[in-house]
Amino acid sequence: MLTMQKYTCKKKKDRSKWDKTIVSKGIKWKNPYMQYLGTHLNIEKIRRGLFNPHFDQNVFRYHSTLTACKREIRNAINYDGEQLVAIDLSNSQPTLLTLLLDDEFWTNEAKGGKLNSSDIPYLFITPIFTNHNNFTNSITLCKNAQNNRIKEGDEMWNYYRMVSSGNFYSEFRQLLNDKLGLDFTSNEEVKPILFTVLFTDNRFIGQEEAAPKRIFRDIFPKIYEITASIKRAKAENLPILLQRIESYIMYYRIVARIRQEKPYLPIFTLHDSIVTLKEYEEYVETVMKEEFGKCLGFTPHFKRDYWNEGALKKIA
Repeated sequence: MLTMQKYTCKKKKDRSKWDKTIVSKGIKWKNPYMQYLGTHLNIEKIRRGLFNPHFDQNVFRYHSTLTACKREIRNAINYDGEQLVAIDLSNSQPTLLTLLLDDEFWTNEAKGGKLNSSDIPYLFITPIFTNHNNFTNSITLCKNAQNNRIKEGDEMWNYYRMVSSGNFYSEFRQLLNDKLGLDFTSNEEVKPILFTVLFTDNRFIGQEEAAPKRIFRDIFPKIYEITASIKRAKAENLPILLQRIESYIMYYRIVARIRQEKPYLPIFTLHDSIVTLKEYEEYVETVMKEEFGKCLGFTPHFKRDYWNEGALKKIA
């Protein structure tokens, strides 16, 4: 078995193995050596109990050493010897996008506990739309799109079906295979591709690497038009809105309720996931289902990731 350092050197020589992140202009590759240093630094911080918790002042996500830690390394973490489990909102960004597709969210006319834009105090602390006309145009696009949610098989109906089932990434993965011949081995590989579709600049669509973005536009033209309208002033607007919505639901609704009902229960957040003791997984998932369900107007799908030292990946 190779050491982490040797594996990093091997990975550094083969750029196809590099991890990537999505920026407005396209794909940015992560330097394996810097990732190696960051991983060791986070391990040492956890060993010393230095978690550096803080909220960022842009999207109001909660950050810590735990959120910065690589997913594989988390399998080595427990709570006083007890196993931890992360309850994760499946295909979270496509799921939260449903709120931005609903004109009633923007006009604050949603009822039955469903989230309105005015419920989130920091949603518009930075300008999203260039002017009032741009805002009203986006609302009109949403109204038109909602008409395609009624009939089975229509664009919006199909989109809601994909996200509520938790199968969005697997179905989009199949579409990429059918349309472009891209054969991904897992849904995790599809996630950054979808981020390229949603979060890159509208002008990126003409680039060679933007073929999946064009596929999404062709399959979901009304949804693509709405996302393009939101990003007209700045490409970062869409991920900013989605992450602010996520942080509100997680901290104002879910964490606040758990703290009130079970103040003794240890919980840790990883953006769209809550980590807790295995014996409380049913309770935490129920709270997440109820609160996300009320906010979204439908019950989304969740998955569980059990942190287990035996699941640590071996580097061969």
